[in-house]
Amino acid sequence: MKKIKTDKIKILGRPYYKKRNTIQALTLRKAGMSYDKIAKIQGVTHNTIKSDIDKLNALIPNNTMLEQIDHVKVPLLKGTMVRLLEGINAEDKIDKATTNNLAYAFTQIHNALRLEEGKSTSNISYADALAKLKSAKRELGMLNDSNQGARESAQSETFTIPVVQERQ
Repeated sequence: MKKIKTDKIKILGRPYYKKRNTIQALTLRKAGMSYDKIAKIQGVTHNTIKSDIDKLNALIPNNTMLEQIDHVKVPLLKGTMVRLLEGINAEDKIDKATTNNLAYAFTQIHNALRLEEGKSTSNISYADALAKLKSAKRELGMLNDSNQGARESAQSETFTIPVVQERQ
């Protein structure tokens, strides 16, 4: 039998991909750890760690941009809703996307807008539910007060109950 040298066999397909935690790498880097130390912990090269962290940092906008977007979210969402509504009836859009897709997109934007305006995504907002709860508590208080008054008047009146004696 002939021996086969395993170091000469070519393995087909993608090379082995070592799992790494990019969120952990970013956290460690923000804590001041070097790329080399992070790479050693995760068992990959420092270039891989640097590349992963750079990709994550590109996804995170700066604080100024986040503050600016807070001021334009509602008008931006409303504008998107208008465009989607226009698109539902546009002939060229109907050919490319189904009406169901456009309606779904509209629903998603509508729900996002309601949340940004402080409303719930259901038909009842938290503020409305709270107002109804307060109203119900007031009614309950009035009913308790009227029942208390009826109890007091019933206790103040004297009733004569005739007693029937049995004959022997």
